Amino acid sequence: LNKKVFPILQKNITKIGENYQVSTLKNDQVLNLDAEKSLHKFLFREDVIKRWSEVVIFLDPPYEKHNVYRIIIEELKTIKFSGELWIESDLQKGPPKDNFSQSLKVSKEIVHGNSYLLLSTVIE
Repeated sequence: LNKKVFPILQKNITKIGENYQVSTLKNDQVLNLDAEKSLHKFLFREDVIKRWSEVVIFLDPPYEKHNVYRIIIEELKTIKFSGELWIESDLQKGPPKDNFSQSLKVSKEIVHGNSYLLLSTVIE
């Protein structure tokens, strides 16, 4: 929800698509939502349900809040979310990457310094 960081995120999404040949949200909305408060409501909007498989959720909570990662992933499993989940975290402060192996099918892993990005889908 950091308003200064959000424009940087939008630019980085484009860069990730260009540099790593992954799908990005071209000509679509990038929304800045508090995941714990808004995720369920957002995912069940009529316009989103029609394109659920095209939705990308970028999860980037404060790295030390390990519980937020778990809560969001469990919620996505419960509702059988079929879009992509991109998780950014940190090797020192964030949850270990291995923590996600039971819940996610990781299609791409990008490590830059101490930060990592997992591009994945949720395992039902």
